[in-house]
Amino acid sequence: MKLALIGNGPISQEQKAEIESYDYVVRLARIDNFCIGEKMTHLCLDGLGQKSGNPRYKGLLLDISLKNEADVMVFIDKNWEFLIDKNKEMGYVGQSVHFPIENKQKHIKMLQCHNLSLGYKSFLYAKTFDCPVHLYGFNWHPIMKEYGHNHVNERNTIESSPDVFLHETPTSNLRDNDIKYTNRRSFERHKP
Repeated sequence: MKLALIGNGPISQEQKAEIESYDYVVRLARIDNFCIGEKMTHLCLDGLGQKSGNPRYKGLLLDISLKNEADVMVFIDKNWEFLIDKNKEMGYVGQSVHFPIENKQKHIKMLQCHNLSLGYKSFLYAKTFDCPVHLYGFNWHPIMKEYGHNHVNERNTIESSPDVFLHETPTSNLRDNDIKYTNRRSFERHKP
């Protein structure tokens, strides 16, 4: 079995073609480099908690049409049962699962960071499939520091893990709209 874990960095057309051949294709929350019709067996989401009393949950940011492209929605870290229920109310037809992060503080200490990135947490989930993990769209851009992630230690840790294969991104440049987006703009970007 083959598994591709897709980050939110750039992916070439050649890489997109390769990804279609994988048995499992695990994508992350924003799925910036995804177009409707491309393969996505699992979609990993986590919660952002509350900011100024306003709930901001990644599990609800994406349009339901995008989420329904995934066979399984994986809610990582906390037990987001209410998000699972809410997505069903919104029309999600696939399976929803919860994946807890064991020894979270141990990982944070090892990576010397303030919190774990969704990319790292999704990597831990991908490792449960017990097959090689091929990484696409992972560039560990320094912007991660602004969100409390140690991009250098994360990259070194993931790359040193057995059976991990990194497929380099075509570029490490990110534009503002790759970082900040709205639900509507996110959906428009994913149309084929």
